[in-house]
Amino acid sequence: MKKMIKLFLRDNQKLSKLLFVLILVLSTVLLSDITAYATQNDGYGYGYDSTGAYGYGYGYWTEASPTVALMYSSCTSSCSVTPSTAMTITATFGSAPAATPELKVVEGSTTALDFTYMSGSGTTWTYAYTTGSAAATATVSVRTLGGEGYTPTPSNATFTIASSSGGGTGGSGGGTSTTSPATTPTATTTTTTTTTTTTTTTVAPAQVVPVAPAVKDVSKEKEGLTTYMKLTQSLPSSDGWKVVHFVAYGTSASGKLSVNDRKGVLADYKEIYGGVPKTEKDWTTLNSILSSKKPAEKSAKAEAAALKDFTKVFKRSANLKNAADELGVAYIAYKLRAVSRDLTKEKAGISKFKATYGKNPSTSNQWAIVRAIAYSGVKK
Repeated sequence: MKKMIKLFLRDNQKLSKLLFVLILVLSTVLLSDITAYATQNDGYGYGYDSTGAYGYGYGYWTEASPTVALMYSSCTSSCSVTPSTAMTITATFGSAPAATPELKVVEGSTTALDFTYMSGSGTTWTYAYTTGSAAATATVSVRTLGGEGYTPTPSNATFTIASSSGGGTGGSGGGTSTTSPATTPTATTTTTTTTTTTTTTTVAPAQVVPVAPAVKDVSKEKEGLTTYMKLTQSLPSSDGWKVVHFVAYGTSASGKLSVNDRKGVLADYKEIYGGVPKTEKDWTTLNSILSSKKPAEKSAKAEAAALKDFTKVFKRSANLKNAADELGVAYIAYKLRAVSRDLTKEKAGISKFKATYGKNPSTSNQWAIVRAIAYSGVKK
């Protein structure tokens, strides 16, 4: 092999040498990318902020259920303003976001203001806005970390731009009243027919398999395409585009995950099952991981490794007939995500992890152990 490489390097054809160097560089880049994907740090919604303090993730909120309420000037509900009116939009957060939040306003079906930074500090942020000239219902969105962090759906997220009525309603105008001459009344028989309408409401199942929306976002799909290529070292075709769409748009089943969280879940899936999701069965498995449920599709290798971690952390063997123990093993083996996160529980999980391993969690597997401690209910 060494002789072949030496002969290759002695080749006078510059193109061949250039291709050889490019292959080495690309291999190094791909290896570093794969290594980076294996680390579930602050980029994936867990980890530490710039000061070294533990952050809640999804934008580093300091509360388990982040909230934000909107106010338009002094109006806090059912707000209505006239066209071309200057007002102040105020966003009040339940806890201070880690970065400057951005605001977007859509009037009717037209984006009147794309995401733009607000002014303020702490939990209160404002933006000076002037309404459009046409009557419409305006919808306001707020995001943090350029959309990478989770932002809760605001309360009072809409207001009405309504033209003045111009003369009131229900009243009579001035002038002379004219009385029509009396006429002979005519007997009228009215038949009333009552129609009963039965409405059946069908609840659509949670979206598990990703789909592209009617209006695509090129920048988001570019991010999804880059992720797919890093994970598979190939271009997507057929079912591969579902991975691109999952990164770009998520699913209703993926809940509050940010783009980087979705990347992390895909990287975990590949580590466990050896590839990216393709079929509906695969996406159902991924949905189980996102829903704190043990997947129907099992991995004997992952579960065997998880049993060892379980024993090390809890100082005993797992009893798989015990529901909490079984869930604890599943959290580690399949890197389950918590449906509802709890900062206090996660901090306790980190403390126990550090007491066991003598270091902060950093890899995807280590954060899975933290989640098993925090959420599975396993007792010593």
